[in-house]
Amino acid sequence: MKSYFAGSALIFSAFSIVFFLAQPAEANSVIRSEETVSLAQEQTVEGDFYGVGSAVSLSGVIEGDAYVAGGRVTLNGTVASDTLAVGLTADMQGDSGDDVRIIAGEVTVSGRVRGDLFVIGQRLEVLSGAQIDGDVIFFGQEAVIAGSVGHDVLGHMTTLRLDGPVAHDVTVTVGELTLGERAAIAGAVQYGSGSPLVRAPGSVVQGAVVQGSGEAVNPAQRLWTVAELTLTLLFAVLTWYLLLRRSLESLVAHATTHYLRSGLIGLAVLLVMPFVAGILIASQLGVFLGGMMLVLYLFLLCVAIVGAVAVTGGFLRVLIMPRYTFGLPWLLFGALLYGLLLYVPFGAVLVLLMMVSVTLGAVAERIYQMVR
Repeated sequence: MKSYFAGSALIFSAFSIVFFLAQPAEANSVIRSEETVSLAQEQTVEGDFYGVGSAVSLSGVIEGDAYVAGGRVTLNGTVASDTLAVGLTADMQGDSGDDVRIIAGEVTVSGRVRGDLFVIGQRLEVLSGAQIDGDVIFFGQEAVIAGSVGHDVLGHMTTLRLDGPVAHDVTVTVGELTLGERAAIAGAVQYGSGSPLVRAPGSVVQGAVVQGSGEAVNPAQRLWTVAELTLTLLFAVLTWYLLLRRSLESLVAHATTHYLRSGLIGLAVLLVMPFVAGILIASQLGVFLGGMMLVLYLFLLCVAIVGAVAVTGGFLRVLIMPRYTFGLPWLLFGALLYGLLLYVPFGAVLVLLMMVSVTLGAVAERIYQMVR
């Protein structure tokens, strides 16, 4: 489980791209933004690579990290360190030297990941030739994992089919879990589901097979997962506070003062922006604009999720000690309350949605004020 923290750091990684826009890049970094972004097989980038376009294809060698976003993302080359990809579809056939984090609708992995593979999307397919040295962590609808997994399989999904070797445990909340003929689980299988396990005769599970309720297999494991995510968000918002303190304080002040207006704007952005992006992408003529809008939407959402921790602390200050100024203690209190809301399974979801919507609206308003 040590590497699950790295997987859950996806939110901070996406936020880091937004923060990058306000910081000078290193001299050896490569930044590309156009209709089609590509890195040929014979090309080498000595530092980090940043690419945004309607289609992004990387076949060369990147000696640092890769941060890419687009409608179609294809990763055929070699990345020495971490990889972060955001898109409608993502196809990874290359070699990543460390963790791979992907937010996409359809994700296909056929190469090697020497760290963890963390995916948020509709569908994930890990082909039989793929090799994942660390954990596979998936949050979405459908997952088919036929490649080898060097550590655990974790996550929350509607359906999961395992048809390859897993070196440790499988711990998932799932609607339906299937073990295929080539499934070989060296550890235990713990799954929360309302349906029984579907298991082929040739499948092997060396540890125990435990079925939970479907909401949570292990309450202690759920608590640990929420704690890790909360610490990740706290780390992200502290970084924001230390490096761009005035911008965060201004955001909190705006959100807590104009919360009704910001909430309505945030809900509008949350619901309308991906719809408009989808229409533009489907129209063919607006593929690039729609892809850029989708990327911007995902970035704004990631910033809002992180910023909502500070806004939660800001609302606590207004309710409890309105005469005090916003500062570091309120960030800590906000993170604690945010974590409690994440742990509570029912009504807290609505409260979290409201907090993220208010923050998203405040972010959108602040950006509009800066560019007008």
